Amino acid sequence: MMATLFHKVICYELPIYYPSDAEKQDPVLFAENVRQNMLSYCGNQGVPNLIPCDSTLDNKLEYHKLSKETIAEHSGKFRKSIKNE
Repeated sequence: MMATLFHKVICYELPIYYPSDAEKQDPVLFAENVRQNMLSYCGNQGVPNLIPCDSTLDNKLEYHKLSKETIAEHSGKFRKSIKNE
């Protein structure tokens, strides 16, 4: 089995982002502008291969649900094939 013993992490402390009046009225706009600010900062630091993603928490939860179902389905088939041998 292959395993990674450690992961390298670089953390940046960015200045506080203060929302504009428009952002105060629209949380989605605020979130997108903060996201773009962070991406811009990382790009200026030379972070390679940083690709923004539009996935949401709901997308992530659905992915995990489908993954568990698929694993359970294949696990059941594997157990049945062992019993038949």
